[in-house]
Amino acid sequence: APHVVFTQSDVRAVQLANQMLMLAKIEQQRSLGPHERCHLDKLARAAVLELSPLIAEKNLDFEITSEDAQFMGNAWLVGELLRNLLSNAIRHTPEGGRLGIDVARRDGRAILCLWDSGGGIPDTQQQCVFAPFASFSHHGTGLGLAICKEIVDTLGGEIDLTNRVEEGLTVGLEARVTFQAA
Repeated sequence: APHVVFTQSDVRAVQLANQMLMLAKIEQQRSLGPHERCHLDKLARAAVLELSPLIAEKNLDFEITSEDAQFMGNAWLVGELLRNLLSNAIRHTPEGGRLGIDVARRDGRAILCLWDSGGGIPDTQQQCVFAPFASFSHHGTGLGLAICKEIVDTLGGEIDLTNRVEEGLTVGLEARVTFQAA
């Protein structure tokens, strides 16, 4: 059999095609609206379990704290959102770094907070992180965060990305997703 070698651009093209399909699928799911009770803590744990080989491969120090936080949503979309955010965080966290998830219910809201010890977002790109094809790394297609924003908007939630700063230095990134609790 002929030996097939995939180049970096082949891999990116496949990634891009998959993400375009994902955007189409989100659009399709939009018509369903937030139609089912979602347990944010259970969905977060499922995403972590699914991506645990990647966490182990980079030898990341991972922690999760969670309480029962429910909201009306779409479990498939939320799972997709969590996998996207988590794989992004894993990709941007250096080998042996730290990563964590905190799921809580506060003031009538279901809140997911995912933090990492990566390089954060450069100031110049803070405004456009959710724009399609905006990528502040050399990996990826720049569609991952646009997909996350699309999902959160579809479910009537909010998403914010902020640099974690300690003593004036960026020590990582925090993604906070908020939904109206059910």
